[in-house]
Amino acid sequence: MPPKPHLRSPPPPVSAVECRSPFDNAWYNVSVSSAGRKGKIRIRYDGFPDCYDEHFKVSDFAGPAELNRFLDRFRPASLQLQDGWCREGLVAAGDVVCACRQSGDADVLFYDAVVDSVCYSEHQFLEGEEICTCTFVVSWQHGPNVGLKTTIRVENLCLLQHGDPTIDATLRSFVKAWKEKSDLDMERSTRLGSKKLMFEGMNCNGKQNIEQDVDLGGGFSHHKDYYYPMCDHYIILVENLEKDILPWTIRDFIYQHTSILSRVYVVPGLVWETYVRGVIFLDSEEKLEKLFCFLCNPTHLIVSSRGRPWVIRERNGVLV
Repeated sequence: MPPKPHLRSPPPPVSAVECRSPFDNAWYNVSVSSAGRKGKIRIRYDGFPDCYDEHFKVSDFAGPAELNRFLDRFRPASLQLQDGWCREGLVAAGDVVCACRQSGDADVLFYDAVVDSVCYSEHQFLEGEEICTCTFVVSWQHGPNVGLKTTIRVENLCLLQHGDPTIDATLRSFVKAWKEKSDLDMERSTRLGSKKLMFEGMNCNGKQNIEQDVDLGGGFSHHKDYYYPMCDHYIILVENLEKDILPWTIRDFIYQHTSILSRVYVVPGLVWETYVRGVIFLDSEEKLEKLFCFLCNPTHLIVSSRGRPWVIRERNGVLV
């Protein structure tokens, strides 16, 4: 895949998305389009022939966990770092970026990496155009060099645009079609004698049933229109959150500092309460332990912009 274009102006449209390929775990710019009738989509990798296209239909996803894992492959398209941006503080140690790894003449792939350090140097100017000569040491999070460090330059580094993948209208319509099909299947199941539709939630003693009408979306995010809570994941419960906090704000904060992908739901508090609660869903015990260690690290305290500290109440149903 050729390097991402050196963007000057304007930046890519906010509806543009990139996708992580299941074949090499690298990120590619893609186009998502409807494939025939409703409930089918086509994922086309920009610059690649049709034989690399992926096709999906709503019936390919048996449950919300499978659909969410599919959506986790998408995100808003990354922005190529410009020569003058490093001096504006847009890249700093600890940031998660999308970086280019090149092996040979043709093998150019983009993987997530964490900036370990930035070595600033005096920029040059050629015919009035600024040229960045800084170098960036990154630690690879995915790909064949995972865990290793590499020194790269500005042309090999892209900034993540945090946001929901369903900014893409076709993806949004596809998820909506899946939800409609799921709702219809549930309705049919109800007619066949199911008295009450429920999903399972984990607690420290095993499994407990939680009524479906519990709204983990909290009314703050459009996520609740498209996603169901994931019943087979690991959970961290956070209390003392600002009442106007958004689920994707928590999700993006977690990813920026830990590279962990998660699903977050905000639960509304009672009228007289001054805070709300958040539920963080993770898909492995390893991610649960890593995130829990980060959130409860005694060397730092996570607080809101107004000074309200996060309180970790439960980890997978066990009181902290």
